[in-house]
Amino acid sequence: MKKRLLSIVLAISTVMSLAACGSSDTSGNTSEAVSQSAASDVQSGSGEAKHLTLWTIVKNDAATKVFNDAAANFKKTNNVEVEIQFFENDPYKTKLKTVMGSGQAPDIFHSWGGAWLKQFVDEEQVLEITDKTSDFKSQLSEAAWDLDTFDGKVYGVPYILTGTVIYYNKALFDKYGLTFPKTWDEMQNVAKTFKDNGIIPFAMGNKGAWPGAMYYIYQYIRFGGKDAIITGLEDKGNGVFDKDAFINAGKNIKQMVDEGWFPAGTNGINYDTGGDRMLFYSEKAAMMLQTGSMSSAAKDESPDFYKNNLAVAPFPTVNGGKGTTQETLLGNNAFSVSKDCKNPDDAVAFLKYYTTDKELNERNANDGGILVATKDVNIKDPIVSGIMGILSQSTSVQNFFDQGLPTEVANAFNESTQALIGGAMSPEDVYKKCEDTAQKVLKDK
Repeated sequence: MKKRLLSIVLAISTVMSLAACGSSDTSGNTSEAVSQSAASDVQSGSGEAKHLTLWTIVKNDAATKVFNDAAANFKKTNNVEVEIQFFENDPYKTKLKTVMGSGQAPDIFHSWGGAWLKQFVDEEQVLEITDKTSDFKSQLSEAAWDLDTFDGKVYGVPYILTGTVIYYNKALFDKYGLTFPKTWDEMQNVAKTFKDNGIIPFAMGNKGAWPGAMYYIYQYIRFGGKDAIITGLEDKGNGVFDKDAFINAGKNIKQMVDEGWFPAGTNGINYDTGGDRMLFYSEKAAMMLQTGSMSSAAKDESPDFYKNNLAVAPFPTVNGGKGTTQETLLGNNAFSVSKDCKNPDDAVAFLKYYTTDKELNERNANDGGILVATKDVNIKDPIVSGIMGILSQSTSVQNFFDQGLPTEVANAFNESTQALIGGAMSPEDVYKKCEDTAQKVLKDK
C-alpha cells in the first residue's frame, strides 16, 4: 500500500510539470463544448434510451455543471440517460449502506476506495471491472487505481485525489505580520496571536468525527515519521500503532482544545453544511485543515475570498517528532459500479468519458477547484496548483484511517478522537481503545 500511495505522488509530479504548458480554453460550458471521443464507446441505436443512476457527493456549481454536461453529451452520443443525484457526505454514507444489497442501489456510486470499498466488495455488492477499464487505465493516476483494486481485480474508477493541507487566510496573516509556520513552536505563536485578537486559530466542524481525525493523523505521522505510517492492519512487533507517536499526537490535540484553537462546540458543527467554512470566510477563523473538498467548496461558496485571501501550506513539523512536511495525508475518490447494474458496459463507458475527457477535467480543476486524477490536465487554478505542488513533494503517504483500516478500527479511531476533542477521553484512553480494537480485529481474522 505504501508503494501504491507513493506512486500517486509521482503521477502528481508529472501533472505539475505540465501545469505551465499551454492548453485549450476551458471556459466552454455546454455539452457541445466537450469532446465526444470518449463518450462514443457504446452505441445503443436510436430506440428508447437506457437509464443509469449515479450518486456523488461532489456538488459545487461548476462540478455540477460538468456532471450535467457530461450526462447530456453522453445521452446524445450513446442514447443512455445518466440520472445524477447529489448528496452531503455523511448522509450519503448512511443511505448507501442502507440500499446496497437491497436491489435499490445506484448503478454507479461514489467511493473512497480502500477498506471502505472493500466491505462492499466482500459482500459481493460491487461489480469487478478489470477488463472493462483496461483500455483507459493509463490515462488516470496509476496508484489511485490501486486504492480501488483488491487481489489484482479492479472495483472502481478514480476521479479525485484527496490531498489534505492547511488552508489559511493570507490577508489575516499579513494584517498581523505573520508568516505561515513551519514548526509547532511557530504554530503556537501564530495561534496565540490570533487568539489575542479574537480570532479562532482553526475552523473545524467535527460533527462527522472525520475532520478531527485528520488533525490527529497528521500529528501522529509528524511525531512518528515514515516508520509510523499505517499501510494496513499489521502488528509490527510492538503494536499496530506507534504508542509514543499516538499518545504525543493526542497531547497536541488536547492542547489545541484546551487553549481554544477550535470554535466552541466544534463537535456539533457540521462540515457538510458549511458551519466551519463560514467562520473561515468571514475572518472569524484563520485556518482550516481539510482535503481537496475545501478548495472546491470555497471556490463555489466564496469566490472573492478564494481569489483574494486563500492560500495553502503543508502541516508543520512537531517538537521532537521524526516526521517532516513531506509525509502527507492522501487518498482518493472513485466511482464503482454496483453488482445490480443492468447496463454495466454503459456505466463503465460513461465513467471512461467523465474521467478521461481532458476538457471536462480541466473545467473541474480550473472552474471547480477539484484535484482531478486525470493525467495531462493543464491546471491554471493557483490553489489547486498549490495543493498539487505540496503533494508532489511528498516522500511518504498516509491514507485516511477510515479508508485504509477495517471499519471497526476506523470507527474506534474516529469516535475516540471526537471524544478527546470533547473532553471525554485522554490521549492514553484514545490509544488504548484504538490499539485494543485493532488487536481484537487481528485476532478475529
